[in-house]
Amino acid sequence: MRHERGEVSAESVIIVPVVFFVLLLGVQATTLFHAANIATAAAAQGASAAAASGASELDGERVASISVAELGGSLSSPPKVDLRSDWVAVTVRISVPQIIPGFPRVIERNVIERKERFVGELDR
Repeated sequence: MRHERGEVSAESVIIVPVVFFVLLLGVQATTLFHAANIATAAAAQGASAAAASGASELDGERVASISVAELGGSLSSPPKVDLRSDWVAVTVRISVPQIIPGFPRVIERNVIERKERFVGELDR
């Protein structure tokens, strides 16, 4: 069986861009999932800090910001803490590096946690 000259080059022109696209798609998906995990972890830690007995909104914001920095993320806006009488909600927005156009540039995660209540010995 004879091969035509240049057949391998023509196949390479088609295959190589597809392989690179699939590779970059995997990198983008991994980056997106990593940013989502960072946002979820930071929001959970911020909510835990803000839900502690006697804590304030600033405690939750500070802990969430520190968590994002420690985990290697980049905040797109400061964490938002909504402190109510029975619960606290923390929203964290993380910037995602854009490798392939069309993927989200920002990931937002919300965590809601009940506030801790101190119950004295006589009230139990």
